Amino acid sequence: MLGYRSVFQVEQGSIDVLARVREQLHSWLRRKHYDSDAVKPDALVSLGPNADGVLLEKAGKDGSNALRVRVTEKQPGGIWTSQLTVHVPGSGDPAMVWVDIVNPEVLSDDADQPARRRQWTATPKLVRDLLTVLPAADGTARLDSRPWRVSGEDAEDLVGIIRDPSRRGPVYVVGSQESLPQGPWFDLARRLLYETVGIGAGYLLDPEATRVFARAVGESHEVKPGTMRTFLPGAEPGDTTDALRHRVLSTGRILKDEQPRLPRLLGWRARDIVIEQRLPNTAVRLDRQFEKQLDQLLVEGEASDAASVAPRVDEASPSILDRDVAIVQVLREELDESELTADRLRELVAFARIGQREQVKRQGLTDRFEELQERTAELQQSLDEVSEQLDDETLELAEANADLAKERPSPGISVVCSKWSADTRTPGRNRPKPSTSCRTPSWTCCR
Repeated sequence: MLGYRSVFQVEQGSIDVLARVREQLHSWLRRKHYDSDAVKPDALVSLGPNADGVLLEKAGKDGSNALRVRVTEKQPGGIWTSQLTVHVPGSGDPAMVWVDIVNPEVLSDDADQPARRRQWTATPKLVRDLLTVLPAADGTARLDSRPWRVSGEDAEDLVGIIRDPSRRGPVYVVGSQESLPQGPWFDLARRLLYETVGIGAGYLLDPEATRVFARAVGESHEVKPGTMRTFLPGAEPGDTTDALRHRVLSTGRILKDEQPRLPRLLGWRARDIVIEQRLPNTAVRLDRQFEKQLDQLLVEGEASDAASVAPRVDEASPSILDRDVAIVQVLREELDESELTADRLRELVAFARIGQREQVKRQGLTDRFEELQERTAELQQSLDEVSEQLDDETLELAEANADLAKERPSPGISVVCSKWSADTRTPGRNRPKPSTSCRTPSWTCCR
C-alpha cells in the first residue's frame, strides 16, 4: 500500500538534475549496505541479501530524459518497494522528481477503521538527501529539508504561496513575537515538521513578519504568535468560510503534544493530503511507459541471454586441464557426456546461468503479479469508497432539494408584484419596479 509520496519540481538552470539524482541514489544505496555499482540500465539485479533493484531509462524525441529506479526489500513484515522517477524536459522547463514508498498493510486497532490500513512510513532519507542538493518546489512553495525563516516584509510573498492552487502539499506557517525566545521556538517548530519533509513547505515568521502577514491576509487567515497554521492549496484570505479549511495548532496543544505524537500526526495528515491527489499528467504518462517497460523486461529478460549461450573458442590451458581431471571426470559422469570438450563445458555453464536468471525472472514475475493484485484490490477499495461517498452526497442533495421545495412559495404567488412599469428612455431607469397601482393586498400576481 502506498505509504509515502513526494512529487516536486526542480528548476534546471545550470544544474544537471539527473547527475545529482544519481549521486544521491548511489549514496543512499551505500548507506543501506547495498551494492550500488550493480545497478545498470534494463537489468534486474541483486543489491544484497533480500534486496533487488532495477533501473529503467527513457529518452524522448523532444530531447527529454527520464529514469526510474525501483528497489525491492524483503523484510519480515512483507515487501517494501522504494521507487524514484525523474523526468527532465529537453525544453529547459522544470524537471519533475517523484518518490513513492509502498509497504504492506497492517491490521487496524480501531474498530471504526477498515480491518487493514496504511502502515506508517517515515520520511525517506533519500528524499532528505535530494532536497539538500536540489532547488525543489511545490508550485510556488519552496521545499527543503528544514523550514525557511521569514523576516519582515518578506512575509508578503507568503500570500501568493498560500493562495497558489497548483500546490500539492500543505504549507505550514509558524508565528512568533518578541516575548517568545526565537531560537528554542523555531527549533521546536522544526521538530514538529520533521515528518512533513518532501511533502509540505514550512515557514517560520519572526515577530515583524508575523505582523506583516496578519495585515496582508486579514483576521480570518492570520497566524497568531506561538501557533502553527496549516494552509491547504488555494487558500482565499478574507473568506471566513475558507478559513475553516486551514487548521490552527494552538500554543497549548504544541507544548502538550510535542513529542512524539504531534510530529507523526502532522506527517499522517500531510501524507493523506498528497496521496489523495491526482498525479500530474507527466507522471501518469511516464508511469504507464515504465510499467510496460518493466513487464517486458521481466518476461523477455536481458538481450545478452541468447548471446551468452554461444560457445567460446578460447583454448584451455593444458595445465588447468591436468589439474582438474577429477572434476572433468565427475562432470562427464553426471552429464552423461562421453566426450566433454572445453567448448561444450562452457556451453553447459552458459545454459546453467540462463537457468539461474530464469529463476530470478520467475520470482520477479511472481512478485510483480502479487503487486498488481494488491494494486487492483486497492483501486477497487478506492472505487467502492468513492461510490459510497457519491451515494451519500446524492442522498444529501436530494434531501436538501426536498427541503428547499417545501420553503418555496406555492404556484400563483409572487414575492414581487409582476405588474411593473419601466422607463426605457432614461438610462439607469429601465429596471423593473413594482407598480403602485397594484391593489392586491396578498401580493397575488396582478392581471
